[in-house]
Amino acid sequence: MRLDALTGGVGLSRRALIGGLLAAGLALAVAVVLAPRAPRLGPQTTGDPGLASAVRAVAGERGHQGLSVALVEGDRVRTAGLGDSGDAGRPAVDATTGFEIGSIGKALTGMLLADLAADGAVPLDAPLREVLPGVRFADPETGSITVRELASHRSGLPRLPLNAGTLGRMTMHFAAGHNPYEGIGPADVVAAAAGASPDGRGEFGYSNLGMAVAGEVAARRAGTSYPELLRERILAPLGMDRTVVLAPRQPAPFPHAVGQKSGGQYAEMWRGAGYAPAGVGMWSTSADLARFAGAMLDGTAPGAAAAQPRFDVEENERIGLGWFTTKRGDREITWHNGGTGGFRSFIGLDRAADRAVVVLGNTDRDVDDIGLRLLDVDPKHGFDWRGSLILGLTFFFPLSAGFGVLGVVRRRDSDPRRQADRLTLVASVVSGAAVLLIAWRIGLWHQVPAAVWVAGVVTTAGGAWLGALRWRRLPTARGPRRWQNWVGAIFSVAFSGAVLALASGLV
Repeated sequence: MRLDALTGGVGLSRRALIGGLLAAGLALAVAVVLAPRAPRLGPQTTGDPGLASAVRAVAGERGHQGLSVALVEGDRVRTAGLGDSGDAGRPAVDATTGFEIGSIGKALTGMLLADLAADGAVPLDAPLREVLPGVRFADPETGSITVRELASHRSGLPRLPLNAGTLGRMTMHFAAGHNPYEGIGPADVVAAAAGASPDGRGEFGYSNLGMAVAGEVAARRAGTSYPELLRERILAPLGMDRTVVLAPRQPAPFPHAVGQKSGGQYAEMWRGAGYAPAGVGMWSTSADLARFAGAMLDGTAPGAAAAQPRFDVEENERIGLGWFTTKRGDREITWHNGGTGGFRSFIGLDRAADRAVVVLGNTDRDVDDIGLRLLDVDPKHGFDWRGSLILGLTFFFPLSAGFGVLGVVRRRDSDPRRQADRLTLVASVVSGAAVLLIAWRIGLWHQVPAAVWVAGVVTTAGGAWLGALRWRRLPTARGPRRWQNWVGAIFSVAFSGAVLALASGLV
């Protein structure tokens, strides 16, 4: 392709050509420096060498930075740490390294409710209007939702409140890794539920909001806070001294891992008192969770009845209060996993074999398959539309950004239907840069070569340079509806973010 075709017919002087080559070199250098870098599981190993070797064999190298694992077999507990915690002061991972455990906290909340129900403190089949007196429900059906429905994800409440606040927090999370639950208290969660209308009540629909309300019901009935109640009823009896629910802005009280995205970007801790019962702000260690898993296996854990499967989720999968049970061949695995901005977790119980596993990781690459393989279960999955969509968009977004700008630049003045203007050019560069940022932030870079993102940056920068050469010849805007260019650019960015938000499962 000739250069004059790229530039829309603008000839290139030697100075312009040299400037273009320098700009391209600079763009390439900047892109290489800023390119996403997938974490790698380092060679450091602590704990049981045999277990560490087995973990490394199934985990692979790319996408994980540090892993803390515990395997419970009857009375025998083995632990292993692999890779780097991300903490320069204590880089080695071991059984006492703290990790965010995310939604494993929902299993703990389910046990808390089961324990309180056994004492008659929380009637599981009581409607919200009775257990939350004084709360006004916009929809009478919401007031009739029971605690049991909340804890088994059958309430019909949305995953998160669908409002401007949620979308704003999620946008900041995607763009800069900020905590999307900051500033949300228990009263906010109850108010969000009271203002919602159930959709699909009685059918399984995973809801952070529903579980958060269930935990707040327990706390209000007990006359205390959720963290204090969880400590009193579940954690202290099991000796789980390094399992904590952090208050807003409270640092982790023990050596802990640092979370990051699969492209190597830093992820802020998730803390928010309102969603604590759903696992937000909850930290633990593989040693603590191994103790917990052992008590679940022998039936001595308070509220262990929460793990009994009662309701259908999908084929071969049922749910109790927080806990899932999945049939895999002739095996039944009772489990829960968790995911926050920069951490993943998994706990699985094979009761028939008297075995349990805990896997904690400090990146956003899932660890479920590691846990299942350590339980000698084949982690076969059906089609994962979310993962496949994000994988495809990780390829598509960077390249579409660059070629979108080049497409605008190549519009010739001789084609009145597709004539370029300054407004269209600027809008395409801005939207292209935003799409590159979205892809950089949450793309699956442990599966996609970073060269794809580098290519997107270089082509976007190249298009911007070529557009600058045409700048003087371009009108400010063409056509009677000039505002449509900016609306189109804003919509493109918003749509890209919304697609990835949906695909990631956060909304």
